[in-house]
Amino acid sequence: MQVLVANDARLLAELRRTALGRRHVALRVIDPAGDPVEQAARIAPSAVILADGEICPDPLVVCHRLRARPETCAIPLIVIGLSFHRARLEAAGVDAFVARPLRRGELHAALERVLALPARSAVRSRIDRPATLTVGSGERQPVVVRDVSMSGAFLEGDRLPDPGEPARLAVEISGRALELPARVVRRGPGFRAGSGAALAFEQVDVATRIFLGAVARQGAARSDAVACGERP
Repeated sequence: MQVLVANDARLLAELRRTALGRRHVALRVIDPAGDPVEQAARIAPSAVILADGEICPDPLVVCHRLRARPETCAIPLIVIGLSFHRARLEAAGVDAFVARPLRRGELHAALERVLALPARSAVRSRIDRPATLTVGSGERQPVVVRDVSMSGAFLEGDRLPDPGEPARLAVEISGRALELPARVVRRGPGFRAGSGAALAFEQVDVATRIFLGAVARQGAARSDAVACGERP
């Protein structure tokens, strides 16, 4: 079992004082010159631990990027930081937040807790909403948003951009008009072959992500109720 850890001397010292070694957990230090998300995608760690600080990557940015990629969205994330950052980090999808200054055993307990988590999957809601997608050249095209989560959406259309292309999705959800900057992360089958694409939202503010997360959870709850034969 491997854990990817920020290159922070105090954090590493704290982890090495725990019983991790006896539990066959190997610490892999994030290369300060590299991209932590690419490193996570490459080694597929059991968890990622980040800390606020000048030599560490911004935990909020890393969290958004981890959750946006299919190969990293299930990796549990722990962040060590100042208490006033807790709400925005937890809203972004952090699995455990540990406040500074670290208290003995607190980080170890958080790691034990997230390593016991089942595989994470983003809560998504089927919405089937008409929308408009603007691609890099400024061309607007009609699409249908099939489902949405706090970190992305799956949509269908006739002329979809290729993976990696930036885009902007305009859609109305629950009476709220949204303009969501995004990037295509993969093309996939829709109702017609080749007509679907997955978007990862980028630089979306925390309040909007909280709103999208609430929409996804409400939709999932309705689907569960229908599956159980209950009134939605």
